[in-house]
Amino acid sequence: ETLSFNVIKYDTEIVITENLSKVYDGKAVSDPDVEVKPNTSEVKYEYYDVTNSIALGNSAPSAAGRYTVQAYVEETDVYEAAASEKVKFIIALFIFLYQNSYDTICLTNKRFYNCPLPFFAKLHLQQVY
Repeated sequence: ETLSFNVIKYDTEIVITENLSKVYDGKAVSDPDVEVKPNTSEVKYEYYDVTNSIALGNSAPSAAGRYTVQAYVEETDVYEAAASEKVKFIIALFIFLYQNSYDTICLTNKRFYNCPLPFFAKLHLQQVY
C-alpha cells in the first residue's frame, strides 16, 4: 500500500527597500537592501540594462544608464520561492546648467534627490547617457 501526502510550503515575500540611483562614479552599484519575510534563503539579484536592452545577470552595473534590479530567493524545503518587483534606477552623468527647463536636484552622499535649495544654490540638470 502506498501513502501519499502533499507538502505545504509557506509563502515568502521579498521587497527591495533601497533606491540605487546615483551619480556616476565609476563604481558598480551595491546590491540593494531588501526585506524578506519569512524566508532565510540567500538573496540573489538580477540586473537589466534598459538603455541597451541587455540582461546583466547578477553583475551590478557601473556605467551610466537606465537599469532595473530584481531580488529573489529560491525555494527551500519549507518556503516557496519569491521574487520582488523590478525596481528602476539610473546611474547618471550630469551637465549642470543654469536654466529653468530642468529639474532641481540636491546631492547628498553621491545620491540625488529632488529637494528645495536656496535660490543661489539651485542647479538644473540634463541627464546624459
